[in-house]
Amino acid sequence: MMTDKTIRSYSFSLRRLIVSKTVEEYFEMSRLGTLPVGLDQWELADDMGTTVAHMAAHYGHLPADFDKWSLADNNGRTVAHMGALKGNLPIGFKQWQLADSDGWSVAHVAAMNGHLPDDFDQWDLKDKRGWTVSQIYKIYNTKI
Repeated sequence: MMTDKTIRSYSFSLRRLIVSKTVEEYFEMSRLGTLPVGLDQWELADDMGTTVAHMAAHYGHLPADFDKWSLADNNGRTVAHMGALKGNLPIGFKQWQLADSDGWSVAHVAAMNGHLPDDFDQWDLKDKRGWTVSQIYKIYNTKI
């Protein structure tokens, strides 16, 4: 027979189990698109600084109200860089200038992979070597 004490103990154990998921478990949930609604552990990271948010952006599973685009890994790559890599940035995204430690902006990453929106207007944005978004786009997206 379940007593109130047993129910409280079970409830506490279940809560602790949910909270104590490992980074790897959250990464897998990011891949599968099964992250819990209302997740507040976006900054949870592995030893390379890759966060749950980075993985969710890579796989296109960030919530519509996500706002931590500048969260960076150990190499300065932001969540936005990961989204740009696979074309998983939201419509109306505006933080194209965010740069990683190599000086590549989110716009440069999106241009390299052909994921700039039709209304993109920052073609002259330069990385720290002087390469513009326009130049990167032409180099990587010209058919031979």
